[in-house]
Amino acid sequence: MRFLLVFSFLLAGWVFAQPAEHSVNISIPSLLQLRIHDELATDLRVPLEILQTAEGFSLSTKETRLELLANTGWQLQVRLEQTPHPFQISASLNQTILDLNLKNQVLAAGGLTRGWQELIVSYDLTNPMTQSTEQSYPLDIYYFLSQP
Repeated sequence: MRFLLVFSFLLAGWVFAQPAEHSVNISIPSLLQLRIHDELATDLRVPLEILQTAEGFSLSTKETRLELLANTGWQLQVRLEQTPHPFQISASLNQTILDLNLKNQVLAAGGLTRGWQELIVSYDLTNPMTQSTEQSYPLDIYYFLSQP
């Protein structure tokens, strides 16, 4: 019995005396989050409406405030889901102006944001004097945040 006890102490001493090599791998997952009007976006949809006024047609909303958080490269795409209408609608961010009647366009791109980055997207109705019998046209603008 003593032999086993002495042997286990010697074996434990030998194990602890061995140099230990450890390798640690850290994996940081990509983080891409988008907030619309201070709320984490779940459906990434901004409803708009083209309304008829005494002066012609106008948009119900002129701009949308987006915030994004990323620890990797990102791109923000925009798409307009619409009912058929005779208008040209554009979205602008800084110097970028996009015709929303075209599908899935990249509105902005970037990299690590170091906190929430604010983006103000403005909307414009290019031909508001178009003649129409409708009183309003509902629209939905969808935003997609992804890696390039």
